Amino acid sequence: MKLLEWQSKFIQSKSKASGSEACKITGLLFRQVRKEIDKARKEVEKLEREASRAAVFAANSAGRLDEFITVFANARNENSRGFYLGNDKLATSEESKDCFGGKDISIECLVDTFERASEQKPNLDTKIEGIKHQSLKDSFRGGSSAGCNLIKENAGGILVNTELGKSLW
Repeated sequence: MKLLEWQSKFIQSKSKASGSEACKITGLLFRQVRKEIDKARKEVEKLEREASRAAVFAANSAGRLDEFITVFANARNENSRGFYLGNDKLATSEESKDCFGGKDISIECLVDTFERASEQKPNLDTKIEGIKHQSLKDSFRGGSSAGCNLIKENAGGILVNTELGKSLW
């Protein structure tokens, strides 16, 4: 109910009732108002949680877009053509997946990340650490992702004139 409706009911009860009957009606009205306030408070808490999830999703999406621009959009192979990972053509989604430890890097993955965030609070520090440069250390040390040639440690790598021997962040 709206505040004006509660106010008019309260005034009507004051004019009609006397003594203990007025107290009963007033008490009933206050309990109903209290229930409405509690319901509104719960809704605000729910909206706060949803806003937090939306902020995490937006930050994650912005970070992935920044990574895409930094690495993939600026990637060049030896003859400065705009390809990454592939020999003479753009790498396929499956080839890209192999370079990220089997993790999908598609739009569906963003949606999946958002769904997981809605189920539990993400540990943002761990997530941030996971996307830092050290997650690519296998590429430099001959691990399972060594053949991906995503980035190299010198200025002659696929990110032209960019030194990536240290953390990007």
